[in-house]
Amino acid sequence: MRSLLIGFALTLFTCNLVATSISTKQEMAIGRSIAARLCGIYGFYDQPQALNYLNLVGHAVAHHNGRQDIDYHFGILDTPLKRAFATPGGYILISKGLIDSLSSESELAAIIAHEMAHINEFHVIDQLERKQAGQGNIVNQFLSSRHQGLSSLVSQLSDHGVQILMEEGLQHSDEFEADLAALFYLNNTGYSPQALKGVLEQLKTVDLSATHPATLDRIQAIDPYLEGVFLKGHHLSDRFQSSWLSTQE
Repeated sequence: MRSLLIGFALTLFTCNLVATSISTKQEMAIGRSIAARLCGIYGFYDQPQALNYLNLVGHAVAHHNGRQDIDYHFGILDTPLKRAFATPGGYILISKGLIDSLSSESELAAIIAHEMAHINEFHVIDQLERKQAGQGNIVNQFLSSRHQGLSSLVSQLSDHGVQILMEEGLQHSDEFEADLAALFYLNNTGYSPQALKGVLEQLKTVDLSATHPATLDRIQAIDPYLEGVFLKGHHLSDRFQSSWLSTQE
């Protein structure tokens, strides 16, 4: 099992060295536009203490596991629905409803780690490439947009990105990959990898079938990796209670 994990980790982290078809600047423009639309749909929870805490946890995960070519941005969607999104270029949005349902900082870090893996592995960009296949690849569209208007292309791609995240979902293989990557990210940062299973257990009551694999299948996929391979890690339940719940008073 340990050799399997090492092999997976090498594959996973060398994937980040493979360049996507578009530049980092173009990736960030698409992701920023998608994130803005999601904030428009759900609303943005603009509570300074809550945002500060989310960013402290998010940047801790990014420090140990993030890409070096982008900055990561973390925000809270003002909805009771349990939702989390990652958009290209480093934007991670988690709903207030999902954070309210958590019991520890490690569970918050687990959500961040899963979403960060989607960014690091270019999952949304890859899905956009597949969706745009009939119109030529995205990099060629950016080149031709010099004549048609860059903002128009970014708007079109962000429309498709929102549709992918909210209606179609990513490839199921991408979700499984992000779950496994999250275990490594948590371990690297000192959080308990078991926290991801705790989050998934809570999500069993949420209907995510339109955009995600069955939650039970996701739990079964990570279970073998949780059997004594990773360091124990920290849950930090008390810090979560004092840091997050104090912002809700």
